[in-house]
Amino acid sequence: MRVRAADGSETLLKVIKNPITAHLPVGATVVGLEITGELIDAFDLPQRLPQDHDVVFVIGAMSHDNITADYITHTFSLSRYPLSAACSVSKLLNAFEHAWGIL
Repeated sequence: MRVRAADGSETLLKVIKNPITAHLPVGATVVGLEITGELIDAFDLPQRLPQDHDVVFVIGAMSHDNITADYITHTFSLSRYPLSAACSVSKLLNAFEHAWGIL
């Protein structure tokens, strides 16, 4: 139930038991990124999120379907067009790098 590094015993990935909400920070804002969410420019997203507590992102794993999770508090879309999960993560990270001044 774990994926370990090839050159050591370090755990890289571990399967956790449901419910997933038991593993999230208490009081965290849970944001979903999917095509049917509120359309927003990725660079505006960091300012729209709470600064005083944890934020968790749930990213759709496919470009053409919706996330079905009742624990998501806000849902946003970073494009009018379907994006892969990798592209969504890239846009999200780029937005936070820009907001935090990371070059």
